[in-house]
Amino acid sequence: MKKRTKLAVAVSAVCMVPITQAIAGIDVNAGDWKIDFSGNVNAFYVATQCDHGINEPGSTTAVTGGLACTGDHSAAVRNGLLPAALVFSATTRQADLDIDVTIGFYPGINSSAAAGVNGAGQPTALSTPGIDARQAYFTFGDVSWGTVKMGRDIGLFGKDAILDDMTLLGVGTSSSTAAPGNTSLGRIGIGYIYTDWQPQITYTTSTYGGFSGSVGVFQPLSSGIYSSHNSPQIQVGGSYVWGDPKGSAAKCVPTSSLKDCVRIRPLWTRMNPAASTAAGLMAA
Repeated sequence: MKKRTKLAVAVSAVCMVPITQAIAGIDVNAGDWKIDFSGNVNAFYVATQCDHGINEPGSTTAVTGGLACTGDHSAAVRNGLLPAALVFSATTRQADLDIDVTIGFYPGINSSAAAGVNGAGQPTALSTPGIDARQAYFTFGDVSWGTVKMGRDIGLFGKDAILDDMTLLGVGTSSSTAAPGNTSLGRIGIGYIYTDWQPQITYTTSTYGGFSGSVGVFQPLSSGIYSSHNSPQIQVGGSYVWGDPKGSAAKCVPTSSLKDCVRIRPLWTRMNPAASTAAGLMAA
């Protein structure tokens, strides 16, 4: 048992763990508070051979609306789909409320261009990586009525697509190997839309007979013709979970991973103008 435990820790350190889900870290008790430190460091050697087109040597194959690998062959030492991470979380039970405060920093090993930490990479001398402060939020609630989240965290729309992506612990399809940034993007843009980490106020219900739901108001974002900020972005998600291959129905909760239960989650988001709506149905 002791040998297996050490092996599991080593694999997690060399690869990575999905920080957005509950994981074991280093716990410190301070009075009524429990403080948890968790994270990961990862690095991969990646070599890509991209499509140059069919008829003209040296030409690239255009992929409208996607992030498929095109252009020259390239190699890199880079992060995978997840950057490295250092996450601090403090939890307590006060005044009949479960309270959680979380701050997460996600640095990369590759240098970032001046455009931003999540922009294109800058593989030049004397450059430096950036730190992506993805998470800064607190929650309060109770199992009897649900949970309210306020701050910056992962969005509702499309969240499960990336959290259940089998390439989450690896590299996936890498489209920017010549100038790697903080993340390889995995299969983002090649099968699903990225949810993003967004300022939000979100309410999530408790689970009733397998059903639960979430609704949140989010900071409106500018993108192309969608530039109006006169009302918040709204995202709504619902889920129904059933079954448990391991025989414990208690593990089937909305934040469970794919191994714990079967989940169907309809999702909806709306931005301004009114024509900017999207909906989807996800089974996991």
